Amino acid sequence: MSLPHPKDDQPYWEVSVLEAGHITIPREWVIDTAEKGERRKLPALSFLLRHSKTGQTFVFDLGIPANWRENLPPAAPKRLEHMTFEVEVPQGAE
Repeated sequence: MSLPHPKDDQPYWEVSVLEAGHITIPREWVIDTAEKGERRKLPALSFLLRHSKTGQTFVFDLGIPANWRENLPPAAPKRLEHMTFEVEVPQGAE
């Protein structure tokens, strides 16, 4: 299956990637052959979309909020005590 050929003056979306924090996790959480103790820093991404005809923009936010600890469900802090990951949010998207 392939995409149809573009038409003259066809509208489209421009997509820009926004770095929205990082999380460092034990590599064994995602790679079954990882060595014990290996860690990997992964990006949390958001996306800015802009429509070519209307100029309408919106953000599809998959990032980590700067105040992520304050917005957790009540049971989460106890679980976090046993997890070994690090979160970095150098700048919020506000």
